[in-house]
Amino acid sequence: MKKYSINETYTAIKDQQIFTVEKPFINDTISVFVNGSLKTFGEDKDYLTVQDTGKVIFNNPLNKGDIVSIITNVASDRINLEVVSPGRADKPNALYKKYGTVNRLKLNNKYEVNICIDKDIFKWNFVSKLSPLLVSSKKIWEDIGEFIEGFTEEFINSKIYQNSIEVIELIDELANQDDAVENVTYEVDKDGNYTYSNRAVQNWVRYKTNIELIMARYYGISLRYGSIKKQVGDISIEKDIKLPYIDNLLDRLKGQYEEADNVIRGVNIVAYGVKAGTTYSYENWERTTNF
Repeated sequence: MKKYSINETYTAIKDQQIFTVEKPFINDTISVFVNGSLKTFGEDKDYLTVQDTGKVIFNNPLNKGDIVSIITNVASDRINLEVVSPGRADKPNALYKKYGTVNRLKLNNKYEVNICIDKDIFKWNFVSKLSPLLVSSKKIWEDIGEFIEGFTEEFINSKIYQNSIEVIELIDELANQDDAVENVTYEVDKDGNYTYSNRAVQNWVRYKTNIELIMARYYGISLRYGSIKKQVGDISIEKDIKLPYIDNLLDRLKGQYEEADNVIRGVNIVAYGVKAGTTYSYENWERTTNF
């Protein structure tokens, strides 16, 4: 098996102090040379390292043309390196840190990983952090989990992401029109995290996502809404598909969404209510709604 190693050479420019190694490393596993002379690691010595960023930082500026060599040393043979720590905490022998200070992945991207082990190719993919994501998928599951079984976390988050972008664009559009509406504002920090001045922003995304997921899940069922009867010879089978609970739920969610939308748009609404259906009793619609 090929050993993990680093062998990098750099030519310094005038007064250069920082060099970035492409491969991840652990402090005890590299040796640093300048013009063939071995340098000493330490705050009061020749250089320091920032493992999380792959940087080697010299305490004193180098001269133009100095040759810097960074190579794996013999100590690395005695260390059982891990690519990523398997547990929650980062181990000192892990090349990549789970909880480092550097964001290595771009936001809102899908990554595909391909690894060849003994000529076998292993592939998988994952989505990096989505931003803006103004409500959690956990909240969506709490709201309507029983109605969206079978949907993946990735699909739900994609809906939340799309609606989060929509509400941000709506707020920007309202603020930039001639008769500006700034009833709701938001801020974005350097890490892409959003904060907003009114809970209506979160509710707008939450209830719109709820509605869209329910509609996506039950559109096919609505086409079969009513009674289905089949007969083969003397055998007759009849099945009732009743969805009054879904209708009432959607009415309530639409009302909550519209309430949030009105707040964002600066529209004053005194009160809102949804008239309940009376066609079915609780016992009837609760127990005869079969999916």
